[in-house]
Amino acid sequence: MTDREVRSSRDASEVKRAWGGSGGLKPGKGTGRSPLGPDKTRVAEPSPWRQNKRWLGGLEFVSMEAVLVESASSSVGADVSRFEAEVHAETTRRPDFRIRFAVRSPVAAPAAAGDAWLAALLLPAMFAGEDLDVRLPVSARLTRTANEIQALMHSWYPDFLNRITVRTPRVLPRALPPQERGAVAVFFSGGVDSWYSLLRNREEVTHLLTVKGFDVPSADQELWPEIVRTHERIAVELGKTLVTIETDLRDHVDPSYGCFQKPFAADFWGKAMHGAGMAAVGLLLQHQFSRVIVPASWQYARLQPWGSHPVLDALWSNGQVEFWHDGAEASRLEKIRSLAGSQTALRHLRVCPSDRPGRYNCGVCEKCRRTMLTLRLFGVLDQARSFDQPLDFRAVELMPVARYLYPLYREILDEARARGEADVARLVRILIGDKFSARRRWHFCRQRAGALAGRAARKIGLPRWKRSLLKRLPARWRPASGKADGGG
Repeated sequence: MTDREVRSSRDASEVKRAWGGSGGLKPGKGTGRSPLGPDKTRVAEPSPWRQNKRWLGGLEFVSMEAVLVESASSSVGADVSRFEAEVHAETTRRPDFRIRFAVRSPVAAPAAAGDAWLAALLLPAMFAGEDLDVRLPVSARLTRTANEIQALMHSWYPDFLNRITVRTPRVLPRALPPQERGAVAVFFSGGVDSWYSLLRNREEVTHLLTVKGFDVPSADQELWPEIVRTHERIAVELGKTLVTIETDLRDHVDPSYGCFQKPFAADFWGKAMHGAGMAAVGLLLQHQFSRVIVPASWQYARLQPWGSHPVLDALWSNGQVEFWHDGAEASRLEKIRSLAGSQTALRHLRVCPSDRPGRYNCGVCEKCRRTMLTLRLFGVLDQARSFDQPLDFRAVELMPVARYLYPLYREILDEARARGEADVARLVRILIGDKFSARRRWHFCRQRAGALAGRAARKIGLPRWKRSLLKRLPARWRPASGKADGGG
């Protein structure tokens, strides 16, 4: 056996193991040299599933791929209702896994039991390039709109969301009856968007839906109890009912978490998936609510492809429960201005995405500081007791700001100029590059130099030498750690 044949054989074995063993890959017809000899070929076995061709080491493999939802179970207790589904997917790290939802409220199992699982798994299946087979009852309306959702998401993200076939053999023959006078729920994380939608629809909203496993990790044991206690107080103060949901959905379907065998470094949950996750929750609760409000992430004037969108959210409706995308008419500055008049919102506002254990708002990440800066403009920062860190202008000056956030800072700049806040206007101009700051430039040059020095040391194989040398240097000469002073 030649060296090339040995490598081809080893690569083929590795691919078989990665795709779930010999049953997950079917060898196909090879062209060119084969590890079995120049005159030998492998012929693919016929399959009822869609076949994807993959090349490695001179062999062509044909894989049978489908995300299969075959069974689901539900149990309703006095305090907790549980919903689970068995899922099989060849391209995930674990081909067979179970997705769980636990609702802290007595909930009746939906007639269209497959709707929630179709919403939860459609986009992960598109990312994997696998067909989706839901062998549970699915509403006729969602069966139709699933194709529109695919067309929309593929047009936004053609590079990583593929068109697939969705098989729903058990479609309900009749349209689900709408609930004319059912309860109205709003997804409530405690952030600016959800507070705006709650206060704007205060008379209609009856329930708050707070989910663990989306922005709060499913394994968290410190922050989540504090969030539940806070949201219970909010519900009591506003006369609403809190429903908490715990799920491990994101742990299984977010490729950013390394769930799939192909790498994905971007924010899949934000870009594509979080709206579908909320739809899955709402569809599980379709007997409880006639309408579920999804707070808008972006203003109409700045709409972009995103996991929750005015065009997308309504497509998840199944006829019994409707999803409303709410709040896109207002900018983030306008939303903060509206909730600045609510003492309840100011006391319990939570915007931090860092989810640091035991910290409701870290006070040092970009989002916390931007919100604190806006609250200071409206003169209510001292009333926002959920921010326990002071707003340090010198630390904010060294904070990196992504370019896509510049429009939000320009709104703050315009408001600062209108209110005569010269110090805030100067700071914002520095952050968006309209004003030069020698201190900020020197800070980022030190960061860059430190990163280049570390990369060079690793390349020449001297990381231990570098660390020992840096320990002997004065602190002011050491390369920056990559975070702003007091950074988040």
